[in-house]
Amino acid sequence: MYGLHFMTKLDFNRSIRPVVLLFGVIAALSACEPPIDATNPFDPESSLEVQESAEVVGQVKLPEYAKAEAYSRIKVSLRKQRELDVDFLEANLDETGRFDFSDLRDGLYQVQVSLSGFKEERISLNITIGDFIDLGTIELTPLVSEETGEVSVGVMGTVKRSLSPEDDQGGILIEALDTPFATVSASDGRFYLPLPPREHTLRFSSPNYQSARLFSIAVESDRITQLEDPVVLQANSSQLRGSVSLDGQSQNVPLSSVVVRIYDREDAPSSEALQTTTLDAYGRFILDEVPVQQVWVSVTCEAYYPQLRPTVVAVGQVAEAGHFDLRSTPRPEPPTSAALRGRAQFEDRESHEGLLVEVRRAGVLIASVGTEASGEYALNLDTEDYELSFSAPFYLPQNLDVVWDEEDLRFEVDGSPLSGRDPIILAPELSASLSGSLYSPLPLIERGPWPEVSTIRLIGERGVLTQSADDDGLFAFEDLHPGLYGLEIEVLGHLPLTRVFDLVAGGLVLEEPLPLIALPPEVPAALRGRAFLARGLAEDGEISGEHDDIVIIAREIDEEQSIAVDVAGSAVTNTAGEYRISVNRNNYRLTFSKAGYVPRSLNVFWSQD
Repeated sequence: MYGLHFMTKLDFNRSIRPVVLLFGVIAALSACEPPIDATNPFDPESSLEVQESAEVVGQVKLPEYAKAEAYSRIKVSLRKQRELDVDFLEANLDETGRFDFSDLRDGLYQVQVSLSGFKEERISLNITIGDFIDLGTIELTPLVSEETGEVSVGVMGTVKRSLSPEDDQGGILIEALDTPFATVSASDGRFYLPLPPREHTLRFSSPNYQSARLFSIAVESDRITQLEDPVVLQANSSQLRGSVSLDGQSQNVPLSSVVVRIYDREDAPSSEALQTTTLDAYGRFILDEVPVQQVWVSVTCEAYYPQLRPTVVAVGQVAEAGHFDLRSTPRPEPPTSAALRGRAQFEDRESHEGLLVEVRRAGVLIASVGTEASGEYALNLDTEDYELSFSAPFYLPQNLDVVWDEEDLRFEVDGSPLSGRDPIILAPELSASLSGSLYSPLPLIERGPWPEVSTIRLIGERGVLTQSADDDGLFAFEDLHPGLYGLEIEVLGHLPLTRVFDLVAGGLVLEEPLPLIALPPEVPAALRGRAFLARGLAEDGEISGEHDDIVIIAREIDEEQSIAVDVAGSAVTNTAGEYRISVNRNNYRLTFSKAGYVPRSLNVFWSQD
């Protein structure tokens, strides 16, 4: 059962009046007190000291092949957007790549993660009061050329030939074994070989020199590997060889009595011979470790006329002294036939086999023969005069007139024996060429005109050709000898690019442009400090007052502290004497001046710390 009680209007008024009076008293007391500050840590109206700060965390991850120490070179920075005058916040990563930004206020932020050789990651954040944001795992990917697939890392170093001049070290082949990557050295021996990140075995080789190898050369994913010590190739040992016959015979004659000596000059006595040797059973001789110079070869035998002949010995090669046919005294009857011997070689080949030698008399072809690998040729012909022609595909032919000397009983050229003269050298036709174009991801306004920023070198066995690309990025090398060449391209603001080409007759036109990789822009550094105006130093030794309007000018200086003419930056101090100049990471001389005060200067130096 419920009971109902009805209140009269008079009863209602009596009951509510004390309440109304009570609220009135409270309102009157409140009006007399000062306003109360907001204390809610999540209230935007609260002071910064009260507001709850925000925090951003995350973890950077590199590819599995990257080494652990690479994490120490990762740069993670945070800045508040639309506040360009505020410095970046930098985070330190632990060994697992984790980072943390704490004590952050609300606003729009951007996180930047960068590492040389990898694509930069940027993340925009809208942070509110008290946020805790976990960015999760941020995976960095290496910079790879979309056209060639090459990673922008590799090996740089220097390689030299032990007996070559310092400015003639070009054309040395550098190969990464078990890969398709190779390059050749520049004229000073320097090289750059782009390689994928892992360990490689490098092989260095040059004709007539012993090859060298470097094992376990580590290429990391975030920087170029620099070889500390130059690689030096040692020359192969030089030899001198030839053959001897007596009266045109090598059997039933005293070959064991023949003595072969070499001298460093034509009139040297036998006691000053550099080396001495004898013949084998077939009339041949070989001398090892022969000096690299012109030597005189002397062949003597009792009861035979001696012979003396000059021969040039080159680095790491087998020099051919030719054939010596000693004549006895008294002289034999003139022969009706004799051996026509000589040498013919290719200018740009190690093997000289297959060069065609044709013999004609009065324009009629009498005989023909091909040269051996050493370039030697021999024919048994009647003792007459002949015209010799030497030819091979893609080489310029040559001719030689040979006469039979009845007195000396030998074939001669201009009074000298054919078998003892220098070889005929066939030069290749200048029928090769190389042309192509360059591509840069940077626009013209950032890159600059091709003729001003590009240097293109074509490096071969005969030297280095240099040019710049034209306004359209095109280049062309004409009238080249066929053979192996290295192409080296340097463009301001880009990584160097190298290629190797085996050029043949007819020329090579690169259909696709050669892609260049732009260097990341350098982040300016903030040069900050304070400068004061000295007032009252004579009385109390204190610095007081305002220190504004002091002019600071920064100019670059080199290692010898020679000052540059152009101004790199300038600033004016505030009232507290503080100044800030945004400059490149370099060394500078600062000058401080203000009207009525003695100017001062200060040298500052950039440190990677």
